[in-house]
Amino acid sequence: MQPIWIFSKNEELVAVLGDACPYYDATLTETIDSVDRLEFSIPGDHPSAANVVPGCIAVIETPEGPFRAFRIVTQRQGFGEDGIRYCQFYCEEIAIDELNSAPVIDRRPNNPLDALIGALENSLWEVGQVDGGFPEGSTNFYHETAMSCLQKMAETWGGEFRFRITHDGKRITGRYVDFLLPTGTDTGFRVTVGKNLRELEGEEDITALATALYGYGRGEEHEETGGFGRR
Repeated sequence: MQPIWIFSKNEELVAVLGDACPYYDATLTETIDSVDRLEFSIPGDHPSAANVVPGCIAVIETPEGPFRAFRIVTQRQGFGEDGIRYCQFYCEEIAIDELNSAPVIDRRPNNPLDALIGALENSLWEVGQVDGGFPEGSTNFYHETAMSCLQKMAETWGGEFRFRITHDGKRITGRYVDFLLPTGTDTGFRVTVGKNLRELEGEEDITALATALYGYGRGEEHEETGGFGRR
């Protein structure tokens, strides 16, 4: 069983799930243009259960190698049919909320590397691997979040992002964003429920949390033109 490392809000190791404290029903869901999530359950009466709470960070090692980190945002407790107490956890990719709270003031990059450097300059994240071979292009970041800048990068150069972390078994030691060439192609194949797709499910998620707001007013008015300057 691959371990799941649990770090506190202060990013200190508080538990390792998998041996002394087992986990079950672990599912990693990866999505396109949405929030990747991790779900798992542990025995509710295990001594380590007291250390696994919302706000903690769950770290897993992916089959591809990199470590990924997910913030526990929901905890459910209950009793199974066997009468044994359990704790179920729902976790979201930590990069989403952290990059959504990192402001970018004004940058005009004309290549992916400079764009990623500018997007991450006020965040906890660092530039990781940036592939070569992207088409020429440019974009601009102006009074927006780091996550918004990443979305603009994907629209401009068509790449894909990978979020990964490093840890030494005691603390999280680094956060990295990779910008990679796309790994698939559009074949034009149409998928239809009842024909070549057995079932289709939809999920609506309105989870959102803001702990700070970054406000801007209207630009200074120019009397000669009747317009307004930059915010």
